Amino acid sequence: MEFELVGGDSPLGRGKVLKVAARLDRKERIVFFAIRHPGRTDREITDELDGNAKNQQAVNRACRELATVGKLQRRHERTG
Repeated sequence: MEFELVGGDSPLGRGKVLKVAARLDRKERIVFFAIRHPGRTDREITDELDGNAKNQQAVNRACRELATVGKLQRRHERTG
């Protein structure tokens, strides 16, 4: 999978980028989101891509699979 991020100054405009993103599968959407918003949690990714009321298991599974093949880097959050 190859894609190029398009900024707000692009002649394509923001709406075109969002239409392209809508046609991506779940893993592609996660990678696209992670590039634009690094450091987000599975919960934050789920909220943005699927909605606040959705379970995050599908995103968690996809993120683990993406990390296994080296497309995503996962880090544990340090709390307290």
